[in-house]
Amino acid sequence: MIIGVPREVKDHESRVGLVPHGVSALVEAGHEVLVETRAGALSSLTDEEYLEAGARIEVNPEKRHPADFAIWTSFISSPEYGPEATEEITGFPAAELGAAARLYAT
Repeated sequence: MIIGVPREVKDHESRVGLVPHGVSALVEAGHEVLVETRAGALSSLTDEEYLEAGARIEVNPEKRHPADFAIWTSFISSPEYGPEATEEITGFPAAELGAAARLYAT
């Protein structure tokens, strides 16, 4: 599965949907992870850290992630990513993934 991590577009949003350690785990599980360039910059995470974890950096922000699944910090809305975004990509906010993991771990 191809997993995309877009850069957040909301004002004052410094979080990122996936940290490099999470990228490593997904890559080790056989997934491809695409991270938009500077996605973690406001969280002091560099593109180089994501590359070392096994991600591929998407440097063209105009080009949508060719992902099967996307992880971001909050729900996206169509005006932020274009009207087709919520129809083309399945995804979840990172907080929802954490809640789901706790639910299924019990």
